[in-house]
Order: sequence, then structure tokens, then C-alpha cells
Amino acid sequence: MNKQDRKKLTELTGKLEDFKSQLEDLKTDLESHRDDEQSKFENLTDGLQAAEPGQKIEQGADKLSDAVSNMEDVVSNLEDAISNITEATEL
Repeated sequence: MNKQDRKKLTELTGKLEDFKSQLEDLKTDLESHRDDEQSKFENLTDGLQAAEPGQKIEQGADKLSDAVSNMEDVVSNLEDAISNITEATEL
């Protein structure tokens, strides 16, 4: 790999780092929404939790938890990609 290629890859790594930061911010926002939905459900009476509206709130919170987990996977994979690119430029 020549110097010009290394420079381009280093610039790409910087862009990926910025993208990772944005994804982490979005994940934090998503976690906040999930936590709000979980709190709504937990603050319902047992009867309301068992009723359809309570079940929908709980299902929504569960789906948001799944989305947070998916975002964590994306961030982890992006970190791996950044690491691999960095290692490639050091060879």
C-alpha cells in the first residue's frame, strides 16, 4: 500500500469514527425512549398492565430494547471495521 492509499484510508477512518459517534448518540436517544416506555408500563396498575393498552406499551418497550441491541451490534461492527482498516494501513 502506498502513501496516497494510506492517506485515503486514514481519511475514511476519520469519517467512520464520526459516523460511529453519531450512531452512539442515536443509540442513547433510543435508550431514553425505551426507558420512558418501560417506566410508563411499570407505573400502570396490575390491571392496566394486563389490559391491551398496557400490553402494547410493554411490547413497544421490548421492541425498542431490541432496536438498542441492534444498534450496539452496529457500533461494535463499525469499531471492528475501523480497527481492520487501521491495521491494514500499518502493514
